[in-house]
Amino acid sequence: MTFDGIKKANKRAFKMKCCDLTVIGAEGFKKGVIKSKSKEDWMMKKNLFFSADVNVQNFIKLGVSSESPRQNFINNETNLSYRYMEYGKISLNFGKYLKPSSEFNKAVEEAIESQDPKKFKIIIEEFGQF
Repeated sequence: MTFDGIKKANKRAFKMKCCDLTVIGAEGFKKGVIKSKSKEDWMMKKNLFFSADVNVQNFIKLGVSSESPRQNFINNETNLSYRYMEYGKISLNFGKYLKPSSEFNKAVEEAIESQDPKKFKIIIEEFGQF
């Protein structure tokens, strides 16, 4: 996740072998609509769907299924609405199952040996920021 939203990396830095799953309140589902009048407000509200546990490296919460936004242009203002359905959530603990890929390890080792800070920037561009 970046300030511009979620971006997919070009190369895989880690491989997940397994995970621990804990159900958090699976009491059905809820429907809702979020409305916004500006694109900035829209992005802030939209990104709130991606909630995170206190320990971001070990947990993520999932459970939002969404439809496409509807855009209405009235009086030169943009009115955005976002329909969503929220289902019971789960918590995934994958920290102990996450292992760096051999390609990522090699790139990091080469960057450390070279002592060139620009190589670390290239690693972030290729493998993503985490």
